[in-house]
Amino acid sequence: MRAATAHHQPVLAAAVVELLRPCLDGLIVDGTAGLGGHTTALLTAGAQRMLALDLDPEAARLLSERMRAEARVRVLHASFADLGAHVPAGGAAGVVLDLGVSSLQLDTAARGFSFRLDGPIDMRFDPTSGAPAAQIVNRMPEPELAALLRTLGEERRARAVARRIAAARPLHSTAALARVVAGAFAGRQRRHPATRTFQALRMAANAELETLRQGLDAARLALRGGGRLAAIAFHSLEDREVKQTFNAWAGAGLGRVVTRRPIRPERAETQSNPRARSARLRGFEVDSGVDPHPNHLPRREWGPEEPSGWDASHAPDHLPRRERGPEEPTGWDASHAPDHLPRRERGSQEPRGSRGPSELRGSNGSRESRGPRGPGES
Repeated sequence: MRAATAHHQPVLAAAVVELLRPCLDGLIVDGTAGLGGHTTALLTAGAQRMLALDLDPEAARLLSERMRAEARVRVLHASFADLGAHVPAGGAAGVVLDLGVSSLQLDTAARGFSFRLDGPIDMRFDPTSGAPAAQIVNRMPEPELAALLRTLGEERRARAVARRIAAARPLHSTAALARVVAGAFAGRQRRHPATRTFQALRMAANAELETLRQGLDAARLALRGGGRLAAIAFHSLEDREVKQTFNAWAGAGLGRVVTRRPIRPERAETQSNPRARSARLRGFEVDSGVDPHPNHLPRREWGPEEPSGWDASHAPDHLPRRERGPEEPTGWDASHAPDHLPRRERGSQEPRGSRGPSELRGSNGSRESRGPRGPGES
């Protein structure tokens, strides 16, 4: 493992501090604490009390050791989706969520997040829970794998990538997987060709969009009147979820969106920390005196971007389900697969993929291409 703690740089730290400055007098929750970059920045700015959560047990252990002498901080190994189990309703003044992969995870080959370092195909935020991404790679039927890559990775060559993966099975290392994926692309690519595939596999292995939805709701319920939620997303799927959720809350009279446009890193930050280049920060402020459990919140709809064959009444919103009758495809052991993997109900026909969302405009008006933080390192 590289000395991750030596070069860890929190993304948009100054902007997060400014967004949460009105909350420094109360409890602030860092729901994705990692190595403590945002926690440290908020403490330096004068935060009175902080709760630092991280689903990665190694990150929680390292941060706990680092903060041992800091009386204002409590560190827990926990998911931000379970925030309500640790903070009562209205008990927090601010919450920050830095979504995606941490430097500690990317720079540790054994965790399997990076296609630039050779390791097992794991990709779990919590290695003690759930199934590794290798089960998806080696057991999922090719059509379902293509649907997953298109939906969660927004990979336009999803069918070609899935075909090559299926032909090369079994795959046991990230380096081997990255080589197989690269074979589906011709010519020089602006970004490593395995970037979107690794993103999709990681998101599926960790049920990231489902966890994000649960975490956003948990954060809102934990915030007091006037409390603020700051969320940093690193690719369009996360950013769209945060944006639509904040807008739905505002439309329901629960508060206001405090970032008219997403806050983007300045050029100096992206030059010193290339992993920050795709970051987008959005903020929401909860109104005082509102019902934290309204019954009129609109149900989120995917609309035309929802892939054909999706059974939205039974599946997590981000993954299609399959209906193939009593017989399971050869090689697919459903009893050992993660419960949230996509399923399929279109037989042998490939599901139609939605077109990827258009590029988002940066705060300076220029077009900024989407790019997930890790595993697509610079």
